[in-house]
Amino acid sequence: MKIAVWWPGMDADAEKTCRECFDCQLVAPFDPPEPLCIRDLPAAPWVHVAGDFLGPLPDNSYVFVLIDLYSRYVLAEPMTRTTSRDVIGFLTTIFTRMGLPQVMTFDNARNFSSQEMKDYCIDHGIKLTHTTPYYPSANGEVERQNRSILKVLKISKQQNTNWKVALQEYLYMYSVTPHSVTGVSLAQLMFGRRFRDLIPHIQMQVMDDHEMRDRDRMMKYQAKVNRDEKVGAKKSLVSVGDEVLMKNMLPENKLASKIYIYTSEGNRATWE
Repeated sequence: MKIAVWWPGMDADAEKTCRECFDCQLVAPFDPPEPLCIRDLPAAPWVHVAGDFLGPLPDNSYVFVLIDLYSRYVLAEPMTRTTSRDVIGFLTTIFTRMGLPQVMTFDNARNFSSQEMKDYCIDHGIKLTHTTPYYPSANGEVERQNRSILKVLKISKQQNTNWKVALQEYLYMYSVTPHSVTGVSLAQLMFGRRFRDLIPHIQMQVMDDHEMRDRDRMMKYQAKVNRDEKVGAKKSLVSVGDEVLMKNMLPENKLASKIYIYTSEGNRATWE
């Protein structure tokens, strides 16, 4: 004997049941990323800086890269240690020459988020901010610069030259080259004058700040549109207070759960 059932809205109910299946959510593909948000330029040079480490390199050293987000002026320092104390030592040297910024942005690495770093920023009146974990696009200027620096270091290795010298030569040429967005060099925006180089030139005034900001926002908007289309970005419906599943960024093997589930067992978080 065959038994058939039906009720109004049965198809919608079946779809809703499948969508809410917890086990299915654990193994389903992840949602597309959120659309990028455009970050406006800071008010002036050396107001907001961002940094990160590039490395390790073959000699176990690192390059600490620090960028002014207004002018895109780059500072890069080879370092053999990456502790908070070493980072603070480099920052102190830079701030002696450049002054104190208002905001510094780093990722969530231990050397950038330690209590020692927090205390240093509090003592010097600097707001310390961190990017979203496992989301390098949030520190896009630094990530793009790291890729360029890495190319320079790879070329130096292939040519068997001193990579530290090659790095400094690149930084100088980059600082005196007109930027594709602003039309003027990074050094000119940072210091209000064009650095002298081997190419004869006439000293020109920096473009109007409003014009530069318009060009910057237009270029960032186009880059955002291209990226969002490429990855299929979609605005999520998650709201504050919603319960969500977290991605397991360090799975042990192919059968390990892709989802991180927080269980209330004291202060412990477990994989399930």
